[in-house]
Amino acid sequence: VNMLLSSGSFGNLQVLSLAFTRVTSECAHQLIKLPDLRYLNLWATQFGDQGLQLISEHLHKLQVLNLCETPVTDLGLASVTGLKNLRKLNLNSTSLSADTFHELKAALPALQEVDVRYTEAW
Repeated sequence: VNMLLSSGSFGNLQVLSLAFTRVTSECAHQLIKLPDLRYLNLWATQFGDQGLQLISEHLHKLQVLNLCETPVTDLGLASVTGLKNLRKLNLNSTSLSADTFHELKAALPALQEVDVRYTEAW
């Protein structure tokens, strides 16, 4: 993934699915070079809190974020409150707590769909 994204020719990319790949938080440094990204699917990757914090600081156009079955915790998920354009958020099978879920709902009024199945918030 690093080789693919480091080529620099994807600056206008809006949709990216890395589901079921070996992506980790280290890839976040390449992902933040995609400022127009609106849809990011990280389902079943090893993308964790550090990566989530970094993309939350930089990818402000994100509208859809899939973190299903990733090792993210409340520490990383708290940073998602910076993604004010987020419409859909999949947190199925993550370590999301009920408290953090309520914080996310309050901080992200544009959210239309949130999947919290198999979490404490379910």
